[in-house]
Amino acid sequence: MSEILDRFSRSSRINGTAARNDANAAITATKRRRVWHVVIGANVTALVAAIAGCLFMMRTQGIRADVAAMRDEVGESLTMMTLGGASDAVSRHIPRLIGTTARWDRKFAARSESFRGMDREIDQVQSMHRLGAAAERWRRELEGVSPMQRNEYWQKNLKAQVEAEQKKWPNRTHEKGASEWLVDWWKDFWFGMKHAFAWPAGIYERTKELIKGGRSVERLTVGDRLRYIVFPYRLSSFSMLRLAGIAIATSVIGYLMCWVGMKMRFGFLSYVGLLYFLYLLMIAIFIVCLEVFQ
Repeated sequence: MSEILDRFSRSSRINGTAARNDANAAITATKRRRVWHVVIGANVTALVAAIAGCLFMMRTQGIRADVAAMRDEVGESLTMMTLGGASDAVSRHIPRLIGTTARWDRKFAARSESFRGMDREIDQVQSMHRLGAAAERWRRELEGVSPMQRNEYWQKNLKAQVEAEQKKWPNRTHEKGASEWLVDWWKDFWFGMKHAFAWPAGIYERTKELIKGGRSVERLTVGDRLRYIVFPYRLSSFSMLRLAGIAIATSVIGYLMCWVGMKMRFGFLSYVGLLYFLYLLMIAIFIVCLEVFQ
Protein backbone atom coordinates (compact mmCIF):
# COMPACT_ATOMS: atom_id res chain seq x y z
CA MET A 1 0.00 0.00 0.00
CA SER A 2 2.80 2.40 0.94
CA GLU A 3 4.57 1.58 -2.31
CA ILE A 4 1.48 2.55 -4.28
CA LEU A 5 1.22 5.81 -2.36
CA ASP A 6 4.90 6.59 -3.05
CA ARG A 7 4.41 5.98 -6.78
CA PHE A 8 1.34 8.21 -6.77
CA SER A 9 3.25 10.94 -4.91
CA ARG A 10 6.18 10.81 -7.34
CA SER A 11 3.78 10.89 -10.28
CA SER A 12 2.02 13.90 -8.83
CA ARG A 13 5.32 15.74 -8.30
CA ILE A 14 6.42 14.95 -11.87
CA ASN A 15 3.11 16.10 -13.30
CA GLY A 16 3.24 19.26 -11.19
CA THR A 17 6.77 20.03 -12.34
CA ALA A 18 5.80 19.45 -15.97
CA ALA A 19 2.80 21.71 -15.57
CA ARG A 20 4.97 24.45 -14.05
CA ASN A 21 7.53 24.05 -16.84
CA ASP A 22 4.78 24.31 -19.44
CA ALA A 23 3.41 27.40 -17.74
CA ASN A 24 6.88 29.00 -17.58
CA ALA A 25 7.50 28.13 -21.22
CA ALA A 26 4.20 29.71 -22.19
CA ILE A 27 5.04 32.87 -20.21
CA THR A 28 8.52 33.01 -21.80
CA ALA A 29 7.05 32.57 -25.28
CA THR A 30 4.54 35.36 -24.60
CA LYS A 31 7.30 37.68 -23.39
CA ARG A 32 9.39 36.92 -26.48
CA ARG A 33 6.46 37.65 -28.76
CA ARG A 34 5.92 40.97 -27.01
CA VAL A 35 9.60 41.84 -27.29
CA TRP A 36 9.62 40.98 -31.00
CA HIS A 37 6.52 43.14 -31.49
CA VAL A 38 8.42 46.03 -29.88
CA VAL A 39 11.52 45.29 -31.97
CA ILE A 40 9.63 45.13 -35.25
CA GLY A 41 7.58 48.20 -34.39
CA ALA A 42 10.70 50.19 -33.48
CA ASN A 43 12.52 49.13 -36.63
CA VAL A 44 9.56 49.84 -38.91
CA THR A 45 9.15 53.29 -37.33
CA ALA A 46 12.86 54.03 -37.81
CA LEU A 47 12.81 52.82 -41.42
CA VAL A 48 9.71 54.87 -42.23
CA ALA A 49 11.44 57.92 -40.78
CA ALA A 50 14.56 57.13 -42.84
CA ILE A 51 12.44 56.86 -45.99
CA ALA A 52 10.89 60.22 -45.14
CA GLY A 53 14.40 61.60 -44.78
CA CYS A 54 15.27 60.24 -48.24
CA LEU A 55 12.18 61.89 -49.73
CA PHE A 56 13.10 65.22 -48.19
CA MET A 57 16.69 64.82 -49.38
CA MET A 58 15.47 64.44 -52.96
CA ARG A 59 14.87 68.20 -52.90
CA THR A 60 18.59 68.88 -52.64
CA GLN A 61 20.05 65.79 -54.34
CA GLY A 62 19.29 67.24 -57.78
CA ILE A 63 21.19 70.42 -56.97
CA ARG A 64 24.14 68.46 -55.64
CA ALA A 65 24.21 66.29 -58.75
CA ASP A 66 24.21 69.38 -60.98
CA VAL A 67 26.99 71.02 -58.98
CA ALA A 68 29.05 67.82 -59.18
CA ALA A 69 28.48 67.66 -62.95
CA MET A 70 29.52 71.31 -63.25
CA ARG A 71 32.70 70.66 -61.27
CA ASP A 72 33.59 67.68 -63.47
CA GLU A 73 33.03 69.69 -66.64
CA VAL A 74 35.06 72.67 -65.40
CA GLY A 75 37.79 70.37 -64.09
CA GLU A 76 38.04 68.66 -67.48
CA SER A 77 38.47 72.01 -69.26
CA LEU A 78 41.16 73.16 -66.81
CA THR A 79 43.01 69.84 -67.04
CA MET A 80 43.04 69.96 -70.83
CA MET A 81 44.22 73.56 -70.66
CA THR A 82 47.22 72.66 -68.51
CA LEU A 83 48.19 69.87 -70.93
CA GLY A 84 48.10 72.07 -74.03
CA GLY A 85 49.84 75.20 -75.22
CA ALA A 86 48.83 78.80 -75.74
CA SER A 87 47.30 78.24 -79.19
CA ASP A 88 45.01 75.49 -77.92
CA ALA A 89 44.08 77.62 -74.93
CA VAL A 90 43.07 80.58 -77.10
CA SER A 91 41.29 78.61 -79.81
CA ARG A 92 39.56 75.87 -77.82
CA HIS A 93 39.96 75.51 -74.06
CA ILE A 94 39.40 79.05 -72.80
CA PRO A 95 36.30 79.64 -75.02
CA ARG A 96 34.95 76.27 -73.89
CA LEU A 97 35.56 77.16 -70.23
CA ILE A 98 33.88 80.56 -70.65
CA GLY A 99 30.89 78.95 -72.36
CA THR A 100 30.65 76.28 -69.65
CA THR A 101 30.70 78.76 -66.77
CA ALA A 102 28.18 81.04 -68.49
CA ARG A 103 25.80 78.14 -69.15
CA TRP A 104 25.95 76.88 -65.57
CA ASP A 105 25.62 80.45 -64.25
CA ARG A 106 22.33 80.84 -66.12
CA LYS A 107 21.07 77.44 -64.96
CA PHE A 108 21.90 78.03 -61.30
CA ALA A 109 20.56 81.59 -61.34
CA ALA A 110 17.15 80.23 -62.34
CA ARG A 111 17.23 77.85 -59.35
CA SER A 112 18.76 80.15 -56.73
CA GLU A 113 16.00 79.43 -54.19
CA SER A 114 16.87 75.71 -54.24
CA PHE A 115 20.30 76.43 -52.72
CA ARG A 116 18.85 77.37 -49.32
CA GLY A 117 21.05 75.91 -46.57
CA MET A 118 23.59 74.40 -49.01
CA ASP A 119 26.69 76.36 -48.05
CA ARG A 120 29.23 74.16 -49.80
CA GLU A 121 27.32 74.15 -53.09
CA ILE A 122 26.90 77.93 -52.93
CA ASP A 123 30.67 78.35 -52.42
CA GLN A 124 31.39 76.04 -55.38
CA VAL A 125 29.03 77.95 -57.66
CA GLN A 126 30.63 81.24 -56.61
CA SER A 127 34.07 79.75 -57.32
CA MET A 128 32.83 78.78 -60.78
CA HIS A 129 31.58 82.35 -61.32
CA ARG A 130 34.99 83.78 -60.33
CA LEU A 131 36.70 81.27 -62.61
CA GLY A 132 34.57 82.45 -65.54
CA ALA A 133 35.77 86.02 -64.91
CA ALA A 134 39.38 84.79 -64.70
CA ALA A 135 38.99 82.90 -68.02
CA GLU A 136 37.76 86.12 -69.68
CA ARG A 137 40.88 87.88 -68.39
CA TRP A 138 43.15 85.08 -69.63
CA ARG A 139 41.63 85.33 -73.09
CA ARG A 140 42.05 89.12 -73.23
CA GLU A 141 45.68 88.85 -72.15
CA LEU A 142 46.53 86.18 -74.72
CA GLU A 143 44.68 87.95 -77.52
CA GLY A 144 46.62 91.12 -76.68
CA VAL A 145 49.94 89.38 -77.34
CA SER A 146 51.28 88.71 -80.82
CA PRO A 147 51.08 85.07 -82.02
CA MET A 148 54.90 84.87 -82.02
CA GLN A 149 55.13 85.80 -78.32
CA ARG A 150 51.90 84.17 -77.17
CA ASN A 151 53.38 80.81 -76.12
CA GLU A 152 56.18 82.48 -74.13
CA TYR A 153 53.67 84.75 -72.40
CA TRP A 154 51.51 81.73 -71.60
CA GLN A 155 54.40 79.79 -70.07
CA LYS A 156 55.70 82.70 -68.00
CA ASN A 157 52.53 84.43 -66.85
CA LEU A 158 49.36 82.37 -67.20
CA LYS A 159 50.08 78.65 -67.03
CA ALA A 160 50.99 78.78 -63.33
CA GLN A 161 47.67 80.53 -62.62
CA VAL A 162 45.73 77.90 -64.55
CA GLU A 163 47.57 75.06 -62.79
CA ALA A 164 46.91 76.62 -59.37
CA GLU A 165 43.23 76.93 -60.24
CA GLN A 166 43.06 73.39 -61.63
CA LYS A 167 44.15 71.96 -58.24
CA LYS A 168 40.88 73.26 -56.76
CA TRP A 169 38.76 71.28 -59.24
CA PRO A 170 38.39 67.60 -60.19
CA ASN A 171 41.27 66.35 -62.34
CA ARG A 172 39.21 64.85 -65.15
CA THR A 173 39.90 64.38 -68.82
CA HIS A 174 36.98 62.04 -69.59
CA GLU A 175 33.45 61.21 -68.55
CA LYS A 176 32.99 58.77 -65.68
CA GLY A 177 32.48 55.20 -66.79
CA ALA A 178 30.07 52.71 -65.26
CA SER A 179 32.82 51.15 -63.12
CA GLU A 180 33.77 54.56 -61.70
CA TRP A 181 30.16 55.33 -60.83
CA LEU A 182 29.83 51.94 -59.12
CA VAL A 183 32.98 52.62 -57.08
CA ASP A 184 31.66 56.03 -56.03
CA TRP A 185 28.28 54.57 -55.08
CA TRP A 186 29.91 51.78 -53.10
CA LYS A 187 32.13 54.30 -51.24
CA ASP A 188 29.05 56.31 -50.26
CA PHE A 189 27.15 53.21 -49.17
CA TRP A 190 30.13 51.84 -47.21
CA PHE A 191 30.58 55.25 -45.55
CA GLY A 192 27.06 54.93 -44.13
CA MET A 193 27.61 51.34 -43.01
CA LYS A 194 30.86 52.23 -41.22
CA HIS A 195 29.11 55.09 -39.44
CA ALA A 196 26.35 52.71 -38.29
CA PHE A 197 28.84 50.14 -36.98
CA ALA A 198 30.91 52.71 -35.10
CA TRP A 199 28.28 55.19 -33.89
CA PRO A 200 28.66 54.37 -30.16
CA ALA A 201 32.40 55.12 -30.34
CA GLY A 202 31.72 58.20 -32.48
CA ILE A 203 29.21 59.59 -29.99
CA TYR A 204 31.71 59.02 -27.17
CA GLU A 205 34.54 60.79 -29.03
CA ARG A 206 32.40 63.76 -30.07
CA THR A 207 30.92 64.15 -26.59
CA LYS A 208 34.43 64.13 -25.12
CA GLU A 209 35.46 66.73 -27.71
CA LEU A 210 32.57 69.03 -26.74
CA ILE A 211 33.26 68.59 -23.03
CA LYS A 212 36.88 69.50 -23.62
CA GLY A 213 35.58 72.75 -25.09
CA GLY A 214 37.22 75.58 -26.98
CA ARG A 215 36.29 78.82 -28.69
CA SER A 216 34.57 77.08 -31.58
CA VAL A 217 32.46 75.01 -29.16
CA GLU A 218 31.37 77.99 -27.06
CA ARG A 219 29.52 79.51 -30.01
CA LEU A 220 27.39 76.40 -30.58
CA THR A 221 23.80 76.30 -29.38
CA VAL A 222 22.41 73.33 -27.45
CA GLY A 223 20.67 72.08 -30.61
CA ASP A 224 23.88 72.33 -32.64
CA ARG A 225 25.81 70.42 -29.99
CA LEU A 226 23.22 67.66 -29.91
CA ARG A 227 23.21 67.41 -33.72
CA TYR A 228 27.01 67.28 -33.78
CA ILE A 229 27.04 64.42 -31.28
CA VAL A 230 24.37 62.36 -33.05
CA PHE A 231 24.70 63.44 -36.69
CA PRO A 232 28.00 65.27 -37.34
CA TYR A 233 27.39 65.99 -41.04
CA ARG A 234 26.10 68.81 -43.13
CA LEU A 235 23.50 67.87 -45.68
CA SER A 236 25.94 68.99 -48.36
CA SER A 237 28.24 66.09 -47.44
CA PHE A 238 25.48 63.54 -46.94
CA SER A 239 23.67 61.48 -49.55
CA MET A 240 20.79 59.03 -49.78
CA LEU A 241 23.26 56.18 -50.32
CA ARG A 242 24.95 57.05 -47.04
CA LEU A 243 21.58 57.09 -45.30
CA ALA A 244 20.71 53.75 -46.93
CA GLY A 245 23.97 52.28 -45.61
CA ILE A 246 23.15 53.49 -42.10
CA ALA A 247 19.55 52.21 -42.29
CA ILE A 248 20.53 48.72 -43.48
CA ALA A 249 23.46 48.33 -41.08
CA THR A 250 21.55 49.56 -38.00
CA SER A 251 18.59 47.30 -38.85
CA VAL A 252 20.77 44.21 -39.28
CA ILE A 253 22.77 44.88 -36.12
CA GLY A 254 19.64 45.74 -34.15
CA TYR A 255 17.86 42.53 -35.15
CA LEU A 256 21.00 40.47 -34.47
CA MET A 257 21.38 41.98 -31.00
CA CYS A 258 17.71 41.35 -30.18
CA TRP A 259 17.87 37.77 -31.45
CA VAL A 260 21.04 36.96 -29.48
CA GLY A 261 19.62 38.65 -26.38
CA MET A 262 16.51 36.48 -26.40
CA LYS A 263 18.07 33.28 -27.70
CA MET A 264 21.13 33.20 -25.46
CA ARG A 265 19.47 34.71 -22.39
CA PHE A 266 21.61 37.87 -22.60
CA GLY A 267 18.64 40.17 -22.13
CA PHE A 268 20.67 43.40 -22.09
CA LEU A 269 21.62 42.84 -25.75
CA SER A 270 17.96 43.20 -26.71
CA TYR A 271 17.99 46.71 -25.26
CA VAL A 272 21.20 47.45 -27.17
CA GLY A 273 19.44 46.38 -30.37
CA LEU A 274 16.56 48.73 -29.62
CA LEU A 275 19.10 51.54 -29.15
CA TYR A 276 20.28 50.97 -32.73
CA PHE A 277 16.72 51.47 -33.99
CA LEU A 278 16.38 54.58 -31.83
CA TYR A 279 19.62 55.94 -33.27
CA LEU A 280 18.36 55.46 -36.84
CA LEU A 281 15.13 57.23 -35.90
CA MET A 282 17.08 60.19 -34.46
CA ILE A 283 19.22 60.49 -37.60
CA ALA A 284 16.13 60.48 -39.82
CA ILE A 285 14.51 63.18 -37.66
CA PHE A 286 17.64 65.33 -37.86
CA ILE A 287 17.72 64.99 -41.67
CA VAL A 288 14.07 66.00 -42.01
CA CYS A 289 14.56 68.96 -39.65
CA LEU A 290 17.67 70.14 -41.53
CA GLU A 291 15.92 69.85 -44.89
CA VAL A 292 12.85 71.72 -43.65
CA PHE A 293 14.33 74.42 -41.42
CA GLN A 294 17.76 75.16 -42.92
